[in-house]
Amino acid sequence: CARQPVRYELSAEEEAALEKKEEVQLEEIPGFPRRLWFRDDEDEVKVEHDEDEEEDEDDVKDTELRESDALFLCATSSADLSCVEMHVYDEAGGSLYVHHDITLPAFPLALEWLALREESSFVAVGTFETAVEIWNLDVLDALEPTALLRGHADAVAALCWNRLTRNTLASGGADRTVTLWDLQAQASAASFDAEGKVQSAKFHPTEAAALAYGGDDRAVHLRDCRSKDASTDFPRFNGDVECLAWHPSNAAHLVASCDDGLVACFDVRAAQRGPCWDLGKPHASRAVPAVAFNAAGLLATASADKTVQLFDVRPGTADPRLAAKPMAVGKLFALAFDEGDPFLLATAGSKATLALWDTSEND
Repeated sequence: CARQPVRYELSAEEEAALEKKEEVQLEEIPGFPRRLWFRDDEDEVKVEHDEDEEEDEDDVKDTELRESDALFLCATSSADLSCVEMHVYDEAGGSLYVHHDITLPAFPLALEWLALREESSFVAVGTFETAVEIWNLDVLDALEPTALLRGHADAVAALCWNRLTRNTLASGGADRTVTLWDLQAQASAASFDAEGKVQSAKFHPTEAAALAYGGDDRAVHLRDCRSKDASTDFPRFNGDVECLAWHPSNAAHLVASCDDGLVACFDVRAAQRGPCWDLGKPHASRAVPAVAFNAAGLLATASADKTVQLFDVRPGTADPRLAAKPMAVGKLFALAFDEGDPFLLATAGSKATLALWDTSEND
């Protein structure tokens, strides 16, 4: 049964005190700064710090970001702690540092940056837990996610935000399903069965409804998200699909990397014919968990052999391999080019460290 609200009678003195809206000192809570809470004439809650606890100006400057800063998100995990770190690279000062981090409840498997509206910054996180976590990157020392998207029955290993329809996020999991999320409603918009555990998913750069995904079934699949039945299955590889990347200037070309070291490209208009080109196994049969293009079409691969390699995959190139570099951060797991500087490359590996490479030095 519903409980009725409890009503209290106030004395004349108590009512007079409320009318004056006197400031009230809260008890000091260990670990938190002492503050004064009061209400102004518009009854808006405000916070004041004690004068001796005002933040130091240098500390404030440390949190300020400049338009020239390059930002990178990196997930790390140890025996005691898992977190997402936001790294800042100040090219002018030559410094790379962690701006702030977000503590996670479980081991992270996938990250995807989101801009749900102009001048907003969020990150979607997939972990060994079944929910997709959405965190607001503009909030320092956040204690809980902005939203939890629940729908998978196992770990979430693949995430992709649709940049053409900002309200859509795709996730793939070890439960062999792909889910499309309505971020505004914070609910599943559609879900379909996959042929295996999904390890990578990528929306098409110009066709909002086209989603490519792959995993331990050793095949790439291209689905029209407007239909449950409209999908194209590519010929199978000999290894699990690790990562997918669309070519930035040829929207029909999709590159896949595998855990047996193969890197190959499909023309999705003729997928059943097999790869239209491949790089063989450039990392000597070691797994290639990450591939990425920059805006100019330069292809980078990151491998368990601890190196990054660069390739010119334009048609007619006699020897596509341009350069290789040991990154000194262990076995490599992730790779990305900076959107502001298309030749600045970031990678991270088993040493839980982020490394940068200015690939323009190889021109």
